[in-house]
Amino acid sequence: MAGNDLRTLIESRIPEHRAHLETSHLNLENVAAYCEGNYLKAIVSDRNAAFEETKQFALQSLASVAYQINTLARDLLDMLDLQTDKISNLTGQVENIDVVNIHKEKLARREIGALTTNKTLQKQPKIIAPAEPTQRYRRVPIDFSVLDGIGHGVRCEPPQHRTAVVSRAASSVSGTQPFSMHYTQYERTANIGNNTVSWVLLTTNSCMASLSQARNLKYFPYFLDLPPPAMQMLNSTHEDEPLPPPPISPLQGVFDLFTYRNPRLCVLGMFSAVALYDYDADKPDELSLRENCIVYVLRKNDDGWYEGVLDGVTGLFPGNYVQPV
Repeated sequence: MAGNDLRTLIESRIPEHRAHLETSHLNLENVAAYCEGNYLKAIVSDRNAAFEETKQFALQSLASVAYQINTLARDLLDMLDLQTDKISNLTGQVENIDVVNIHKEKLARREIGALTTNKTLQKQPKIIAPAEPTQRYRRVPIDFSVLDGIGHGVRCEPPQHRTAVVSRAASSVSGTQPFSMHYTQYERTANIGNNTVSWVLLTTNSCMASLSQARNLKYFPYFLDLPPPAMQMLNSTHEDEPLPPPPISPLQGVFDLFTYRNPRLCVLGMFSAVALYDYDADKPDELSLRENCIVYVLRKNDDGWYEGVLDGVTGLFPGNYVQPV
């Protein structure tokens, strides 16, 4: 019903009232022209009658226009009320549709949940802060010179006498040999029949093992040659039995200790050099040099840098900081 009333107001009644207002406007213009002409044409005695007639026409015209405006305004208000009601109805329908959609979605989710299995939720233990805060890890650089003052250098002990005996029956050969206890590594024994010969060997490897300690000292071990055995004691041995090979000289390898050029290094193309100045490494692949330290050079680069070994560590260092020995 409201829809029909709204359509009637919009399509017929409001346009009719507007047309009546336009017609009244034209009629008022005609009435005004008539009253003006009648008033001007009237005689002086008849002007009062013309004036009263003009007043009546004016009152009727105003009443007619006011009625028409009131009717049009009432129809406009009715139209606005009907439109407001219709908009409210449409809004309510849209809200109902949203509510229905939400309800349908809830039902769908409930049906989906009924098809799934329940999962047991495991309670996670709470994170308990420690009573004392743990100290953060702090990297401490390694100081390679901490153990430099521990131990001792090469010892120079007084020579001790050791007797080597070659015995067979009643004959014996005795000799004295000074040696250093610090350099004794192993004992070599040769058996010839009933004869036993024992002596101490000092090898190159044992000397090279003590090279790092000997370089830092101003004194070096002292060795003496073996005295020749007594001739009368050697004559008592049988001539048909071969003598054992002569013992390796205890000084073999010692000369390698006092020279900085090792023959094995020469074969490998290496040579030793002494540092003239201190150099601190700026990069991880560089060596830190200290004055008077010995470094073994592996290779010379074209840019003036050397690649060498120091204390078992291989790295780079500037060539103008060292001098070949």
